[in-house]
Amino acid sequence: MKDYSNEFKGKKALVTGGSRGIGAATAQRLIDGGATVIVTARSRHEQTPAGATFIQADISTLAGANTISEETLNIFGGLDILVNNVGAATPKLPGIEQISDDEWIESLIINFMSAVRVTSPLLQALRESGSGAIVNISAGGLLPFHGSWHTMDQLKQR
Repeated sequence: MKDYSNEFKGKKALVTGGSRGIGAATAQRLIDGGATVIVTARSRHEQTPAGATFIQADISTLAGANTISEETLNIFGGLDILVNNVGAATPKLPGIEQISDDEWIESLIINFMSAVRVTSPLLQALRESGSGAIVNISAGGLLPFHGSWHTMDQLKQR
């Protein structure tokens, strides 16, 4: 069996939404592979990897996204891996017709703009690393709302 304990040795990684669930598991895998990891969220959780540095911020705001980007660069001095994992989906029954314009905007801010707002100020550092990688994670496909992109696809089919 191949040894992956040094797969990310020397790499600096940021995982947004890394306090629990997919984000925490991703952060732990990076740590297990030798990376130094920062995780962000609005609050710590029992699943937050103990081996990661935690930055508390609300990524749904421009100020929160800027805080994350600035603190990451202050701590690391650069960045090799960015994992955009923040997202949310709110089930709406009986169907997508019930989703208000304000709810669409809120969904786009948390599921799309949060990634744009964190990625943009970190692009230079990722380029300078020589091997920068950006991973965008989206989930929620089993919920009736399915997240904004899946729901948009459903609207097109009607």
